[in-house]
Amino acid sequence: MPYDPEVNDYVVWNTPMGLVHKGWVYFKCEDYITIEIGVKPKPHCEYAKNDKHCMVHCLLCCFTSDWKDLTYVTKRASQDDPMPVPVVSTEPTKDGEHVQYYKSQRNQTVHA
Repeated sequence: MPYDPEVNDYVVWNTPMGLVHKGWVYFKCEDYITIEIGVKPKPHCEYAKNDKHCMVHCLLCCFTSDWKDLTYVTKRASQDDPMPVPVVSTEPTKDGEHVQYYKSQRNQTVHA
C-alpha cells in the first residue's frame, strides 16, 4: 500500500530528476500537499505590526502523482510542537534508500 502523507509528517521527497527535498507536511488536500522546506522570521513592517503571523514559510507543492516518491521519516504532534528537525542522510544506502534512520538535531526547532 503506497504511503499517504498526513499533515505534520516529516518527509523526504526524492524526485525523478535526482533532487532531494526534506520537510514537514504543512497542508493536504485531495490534489496535493505542501512541504515546508524553510521558515524565517518576518521582517518588521509598520503596517503589519499587529499581525499574528510572525514567520515566513517556504512551501513546496507535491501533487498526488508524486506521493510515490515520498519517504516518511517521523511525525510531530502539531505545527506548534517544538520537535527538532530530523537529520536525514541524502546519500543512498546500499539498498538505494535515502532514509534508513534519522537523528534529531539539538536546539534546532521548526517554528510554524
